[in-house]
Amino acid sequence: MPGPVHRSLADRVWRTGGAWAVDVLAWSLGWAWVREENPALADARERAIADLERMRREPVALARPVIVLNGYHAWSGVVESIRLRVAAVTSGNPHDFLAISFMDCTSFQSHRARVVREAGSWAGGGDVDVIAHSMGGLIARYCARTDHEDGHALRANRIITLATPHRGAILAKYLAPDSAARDMRAGSPFLRSLDAAPTASARLLPFAHLRDPVVGAKNAAPPSELPYWCSGSRVLSHFAIAHNPVVVAAIARELRGEPPLFEWRVSAPPRN
Repeated sequence: MPGPVHRSLADRVWRTGGAWAVDVLAWSLGWAWVREENPALADARERAIADLERMRREPVALARPVIVLNGYHAWSGVVESIRLRVAAVTSGNPHDFLAISFMDCTSFQSHRARVVREAGSWAGGGDVDVIAHSMGGLIARYCARTDHEDGHALRANRIITLATPHRGAILAKYLAPDSAARDMRAGSPFLRSLDAAPTASARLLPFAHLRDPVVGAKNAAPPSELPYWCSGSRVLSHFAIAHNPVVVAAIARELRGEPPLFEWRVSAPPRN
């Protein structure tokens, strides 16, 4: 594995403090979770929580380092929370994971430049797995394209996306202050080119939450695919997906090389 990333003290404090703040907020919204509507996930939450405890006690070595990509102008605490949460139930070593944030980036070109720079120096161009929240899933797919003029392609074995606007974001229809947001509008030239572009043979696993007014559950998989969906929460469902024990357990088992805990077949979400 690549090993720890050397960051300034201020950056470490900002990221760690942010992760704590995000986790506290998620804990405080425990009342907001709703009864699961996906018939494949009956009693899934309780089983997932128990399985996560088992995985914390029994760490395993990962096959590849993992890159975690943040969403649109999102606080680095969000992606740091995901990094620490998934590390704790897989290898137990957060240094196996690299968290990349894009708070100051305004275009997919600048997003890709950051991934090429940070992931390239950390993973050395080797194979990786990717976990990406929201816009981060589009960045991962964009970086995995093999038709970039500079020849740099992210060698992603798996791309696990959480509430990613593969078919466009609901919010981008009404609020699009920069080119990245405009590119996330349904039917944009960027999204069409992404669906048509040649990519490395990365396996895509898209997860979705219902009650997601930012992206919409029906938009959380490419046109040719369907997502793994679950009910989500009454509020902040778009962000709560990274704290859903059912989703986290599914991701952890995938990275650990274990069979799925549930018969969770992809299907079309009943609504957004």
